[in-house]
Formats: sequence, C-alpha cells, structure tokens
Amino acid sequence: VTLVHTNPSVCNRFKHLPGAELDGFAYIPPHSSLAWQTFNERMFVAWDEQDGTYFDDKILEISKDQFEHLVLDFYRTMAKNLEEHGWLERFYIFFDETTDMKHALHFMRLLKSDPLTARIKIVACMQGLGYFTYKEHPGDKDYAFNGLLTYMPQNDENYNRWEKYYFEDYDIPPERENLWNYAIASARIAIDAPGVNNRIMGLDIFNRGGSGYLIWDTIAWEHPYDKSTNPWREPFAGPWGNGALSYFYPPDKNGLSEKPDYTIIPSLRVMTYRESAEDYDYAIILEDLIAAGKKKGVDVSGGEQIIKDIERFFYSPVHWSQNDAWYLDLRDRMARSIVEIKNILRN
Repeated sequence: VTLVHTNPSVCNRFKHLPGAELDGFAYIPPHSSLAWQTFNERMFVAWDEQDGTYFDDKILEISKDQFEHLVLDFYRTMAKNLEEHGWLERFYIFFDETTDMKHALHFMRLLKSDPLTARIKIVACMQGLGYFTYKEHPGDKDYAFNGLLTYMPQNDENYNRWEKYYFEDYDIPPERENLWNYAIASARIAIDAPGVNNRIMGLDIFNRGGSGYLIWDTIAWEHPYDKSTNPWREPFAGPWGNGALSYFYPPDKNGLSEKPDYTIIPSLRVMTYRESAEDYDYAIILEDLIAAGKKKGVDVSGGEQIIKDIERFFYSPVHWSQNDAWYLDLRDRMARSIVEIKNILRN
C-alpha cells in the first residue's frame, strides 16, 4: 500500500500540514497528500527551495534542521501506528519520476537514520539510470543510493531500463525485494491486446529477478480529447493504450451516477492480473522448494527445468511468446512440481 507519494523534485517539501478548511471540495488538488488538500488549503513548508519551482508562492521556507525534525516526527508516528497493527512491512513510500539526486538522497538517508522509519520501504520509479550510477563525489567507491531504495525501472516493449546483470554491475544485492518494475505504454496494460499479454506480468517480474509491479491507476477514466469520464463508451485513457488504466468501471453504463453509487464493476483484466499474481506465487514457492531440496540432496531437476522454461517464454526483456496454451500448461506443471517436491521432502 502506498503510504505517501512524492518525487525527487519535491521531496524537500513537507506537504502533510492541513491548512484552513475549504468551503467546497477541491476535485483535483495538485500534489495531494493523504487527501487533506481536497478539504483544506495547501500549507507546504520546505528547505532549500529553488526559485521558480511549482507552488513557490505557497511554500514557507524553513531550516534544514526544522525540516528533518518535522519529517522524522511525522514518519515515526505513522510507522509506530503501522507497527502496532503488524502492517509496517506492507506500506511503502512511492517516489515518482523526475530527477534531483541531492534532495532525493537527503530524504532517503534521513528516513534510514532512524531504526523505525528505516523499515519503511522506499520504491523509486526510474526512467533513467541515475539511481544506479550516481555517486555523491566523483572519487567515491560506492554508488550513493545503494541500500536506500527498491529500484523500479520502467520496462515497456521499446523502453527497457533493467537487465539482470545490473545487480552485479551496480553492487545491488541480488534479492527480489530490491527490484520492482512498471510500464507506461505496453500491451501488458492495454485492453485491445491478446489476454496473455496481461497475464504474463507475474512471471515476467519473476524472470527479471524482482518481486513487484506498479500499476499507475485503476480508475483513470478521463479522455484527453472530449473530457469523457465513461470508459464503457470511450476506453481510451491517455497515451498509454486503450483502457490501460481503467480496471474498474462505473456501475452505470451511461456515465457517472448523479448520486453516489459504490458498486464495483471489475474488468476481466483485474481477474487476469489476479491469476498473474498467483503465477508469481507458484514460481516463488517452487523456487524455494528447489533450494530446500538441494540442501537435503533431493533430486529437483524436474522443478529446475520448469524454472528454465519460464525464462524460455521471454525471448528478451521486451519480447515474449503469445502461446497462451503453453503458458497455462506451464502453470499446471509448476503446481504438479510443487506437490511432488513437497511430498518428497515430507518423506
């Protein structure tokens, strides 16, 4: 679950102070934080604010020390509450795109300086390679962001920002938790594509060595040309592909209801993504059982072949098979191998 949403160019600002109550409802407040700005005026404070930046006329400049105390007090309180409920490991801070290595590095190091807030995962979108390559000083041995974030490079059919050898090349521990992916323009998120393209997300991220996949939105119904808010009639959602971010639909096919109606109409793609997540779970379970079997000297060659076949499905980081029958058979083979290895280990 996203705890808060920020980006490198604004993370020197603290946006979580509610201002005076509004008379009406702010439908789309820019850089909304925890939905407070839909009912309250924006009251931003910042350190090292640059001239000419967005909202500069609405930002109160504070010292770096004040900013650090404010950030740590705020996130400690949230982390403590989440920890008491056993939820802390399930929430993360989402770093959106843009580039500002100085402020991003300061914010991440600040959170990692406290034992409790250090446990909040920071997941950062990457269109470039800055989080891999940046060194605070040219002569530094280590890359500055190592150990501070989970890398989430963009991976579309024609825009690949991840290769498996990056783990070694950039001194990133080769652990699945260190890698997520996201897409912007891809058949994996579009509605007018063979269903197998939506289905392969789980095994795609498994094959890359990762553990997470970001979906930008689930009810982005706005059409940029005629201001449509009815995906039943106009499924286009931005430049990302037809229906790309419309996974849940309004209950009235004629458009938004005059009165609130909280009926949920899921698309087939949502169900497909659920199956995709379970594909990933099967692959992880099988991978773990193979490791356990090897420790006990058990023959797990059948399971190892299935893992290799997952890799076979993906010709390259941006090309994959359309053979849905083979894919579904692969899922069945994973399930059977899981049961087989479990039975062997029990005996």
